[in-house]
Amino acid sequence: RALALEPANGAGVVDPWDIPGGWRIGEPSSASWRITAGDTSAIVRLRGRAADAEVVVGRDASDAADDDPGTEDPARSTPGATHHASAHWDGDVLVLQHNQRTKRYPCVRLDEVCWLAVDGRTFALTETSRLAAARRDGGAHGDGPIVSPMPGTVLSIKVAAGESVRAKQPLMVVEAMKMEHTISAPRDGVVNEVLVDSGQQVALNQPLVVVSAVAADTAGVDT
Repeated sequence: RALALEPANGAGVVDPWDIPGGWRIGEPSSASWRITAGDTSAIVRLRGRAADAEVVVGRDASDAADDDPGTEDPARSTPGATHHASAHWDGDVLVLQHNQRTKRYPCVRLDEVCWLAVDGRTFALTETSRLAAARRDGGAHGDGPIVSPMPGTVLSIKVAAGESVRAKQPLMVVEAMKMEHTISAPRDGVVNEVLVDSGQQVALNQPLVVVSAVAADTAGVDT
């Protein structure tokens, strides 16, 4: 994200307002994003420019119970720890230097989603501003369609209308550029309607499925 905010190649920095580093009188402030990968979210704060940045990663409290110590995940850093890192582009490859190590990650960015290839696996990192995340979480228990995070093809549909689902349960799989993304239920609820078919081409933010939240007075009651 910091790289995307940098001036274009060859563009000189005229004054501090051209520097995407949270400039202010005294010292730079931090820019903050909420990054989500699958069911895991982290608050990432960055101070400085991409070539020489201080990065602080803090886990969302809601994800603390889902930790898998056997999984290597940048978002699993100790909350509040400061990391010094630098990054630059080499074509479509993101080159990251951290802890005296250099790693290369093939990367494709589609709007708010950054797709990273890491050791033969693919991760979809979704960027959300803190304000947008708060608005989304405030309405997390409401009804509404779940939309496609990218343009692609529906590979499989795992639920049907009328079926009860649990939070984080896989609903369908969307594929784009040989990368698969599982669409999961954001809440406990009932599938009202499946809006697409297997094999169908879908656009970015196209509604895929509608899941209604389970009412508090009926949740867990057999009918």
